[in-house]
Amino acid sequence: MKHLKMILTVLLTLALLAPASMGTLAVGDGTDEYLYLRSGYLSEGQVNIVRRARQLVEIQWTPVYDLHQWGYDGTFKAGTTYTGAPYGQPVHGAYIGYGATPSEFLDACEDSGSRMYSEYSYYSKIAPYYSTDCSGFVSYCWALEERETTREIPDVSELVEEQSINGLEVGDCLNNSSTHAVLVTGVVRDASGEVVLIETMEQTPPKAKRTVYGAGNKLSLDYFNSYYLASGGYRIYRYPDRDSVTYAHDCAVPVDGDYCDRCRDRAPSAVTTYGSGYKSVELKSGSNAVIYYTTDGSMPTLNSEVYTSPLYFEKPTMLRAMAWTGDFEGARILSYYVGLEACALPGYSVSGMSEGTAVSYGSKVTLTCATSGAQIYYTTDGSDPLGAGMRYTGPITIESDTEIRAAAKADGYRDSGTAVFSFTVKNFSSFNDVAPDAWYAAAVNYAYSMGIFNGTSEGVFSPDGEMTRGMFITVLGRMAGVTSETSCELGLVSGDAVNLRSAPDVNSSALATLGRGYLVRVLGSENGWYQVAWDELTGYISAEHLSAYAGAFWDVDTASYYSPYVQWAYLMGISRGTGSGTFSPDARISRQDLAAMLYNYAKVMGISLNEINSGVWFADDASISSAQKEAVYALGRAGIINGMGDGSFNPSGSATRAQVAQIMMNFIK
Repeated sequence: MKHLKMILTVLLTLALLAPASMGTLAVGDGTDEYLYLRSGYLSEGQVNIVRRARQLVEIQWTPVYDLHQWGYDGTFKAGTTYTGAPYGQPVHGAYIGYGATPSEFLDACEDSGSRMYSEYSYYSKIAPYYSTDCSGFVSYCWALEERETTREIPDVSELVEEQSINGLEVGDCLNNSSTHAVLVTGVVRDASGEVVLIETMEQTPPKAKRTVYGAGNKLSLDYFNSYYLASGGYRIYRYPDRDSVTYAHDCAVPVDGDYCDRCRDRAPSAVTTYGSGYKSVELKSGSNAVIYYTTDGSMPTLNSEVYTSPLYFEKPTMLRAMAWTGDFEGARILSYYVGLEACALPGYSVSGMSEGTAVSYGSKVTLTCATSGAQIYYTTDGSDPLGAGMRYTGPITIESDTEIRAAAKADGYRDSGTAVFSFTVKNFSSFNDVAPDAWYAAAVNYAYSMGIFNGTSEGVFSPDGEMTRGMFITVLGRMAGVTSETSCELGLVSGDAVNLRSAPDVNSSALATLGRGYLVRVLGSENGWYQVAWDELTGYISAEHLSAYAGAFWDVDTASYYSPYVQWAYLMGISRGTGSGTFSPDARISRQDLAAMLYNYAKVMGISLNEINSGVWFADDASISSAQKEAVYALGRAGIINGMGDGSFNPSGSATRAQVAQIMMNFIK
């Protein structure tokens, strides 16, 4: 009986307060009807705030080309219709609702020549030119004069005294100044005044959305309270001028059937199929409309061609189309440039010493193509690259005189011609103290061109100088792609799909998801959490998912050039130092220590060592440390490390910089 009374009270309240334009309302049944009333008086300003939110949540749009969004390639696919404005932080773009109205946004989506496709917004990640973020969403709904950030929202609003569910009113903002802002668009109470349902709308990746909590919906009020108010770092803010907020009809989003005489039928969407030398375009409309189109650049009219089947294009064409139902004065126009130009001819760049087409041994040739999405094929035997060529997947190593023939192809483009690049190998002197005919010249130049070796000073390599432990671990780290940032301590993500959170709490919002083996900068620790920096983000990772360096070696200054590489090697298990908390970075590296580190590197990186000489045996086998013997012989059998001229290995002996350059070239090859 009590539940029946509550439901009747809520339904009566909704019926009494709903303006005529609000349509049918439902409570707690999980449908898509919008619940944005509360028990009590709802001002016109509050209703308008919700209407403005619905414009961004309900807008339907169809991109002509694929749109990359917030760092995820192909989030929005050409020809697919989406509901909800796209997410982004368009610092160099246009906010929907500020830089562009919903209608202007829709026009841009339907015009392949618009800034939606010719420009992108870059903040910390790529995003569509016309988009909006969480604070831009709230700013638009509150009809602020300009977009405010999450840090600025408290400056234009008032902190609600009762920071609880019962303190919420329609139009309030749940704001976390560091991360996110959410608009409250529905608060339903029972006969006793207790909140039974809450609705929110927000701008979030990948697009704007609506969420309902409580009254039988998937998410409960307890979840809402825990996520936002109990531990999520959110505070309730109220716009003091909410009752003066107005709503302007926009033909792009007729809220609750709010059509006007100027509203137009939606443009058709274009679904493209690519073939060799042509594009096939299928036009679609969500209504029972007649589609008219032109291919001469003119605007379609009722006298234009009627679309009946897919259109085929073998040359660049401007396709324009409209879907006509006769219900409105005009129709939105799809403007789609169907390009079919030739794929760009491949080009190249060389990593290593070079003079024209003369390159140093081991130089890397990178093939490029200016056509987006093109695939490059190449040969080195003089044959046709598009006939018998290999697909290019990474730089080509030049170890002898080589001719590369390359061609490119891409969907929707004609195949490119064939580019021919001829390279001759020449011994260059990268350093003043490395003669071009020295036995180690090729290895030194190779290691230098690979970016794993530097000189000891300007123009000086010091080939006969002893290799230190710090130098060698730096070589390994550079080969693994570890950055050279210093003056910090590192941590290694030890779990799969680990969340970088905004606060040291499992209920806080996730800023990013990191994979096993990611390196982060450790800023501090508290209550089982590490505060870390990754990319441009700062957040928290649980200690159970992170292995921290935590000053493992007292003799490694974090400001030294080798510090990040030593920390990386420790975290990866490549080297645990020389004992008693020391790494001895300035000590010479022995031949057996070098072998052990290189062998551990191969295991950690998943590199299999070939066995080309199974009969390797060193005369001073008894002198090789038992802990390092496996590494010494594995590298010896692979032909990476050789013995001395007398058949010994000399495990405690030094390794010169020239010798190590040769070893690393052998290893990489």
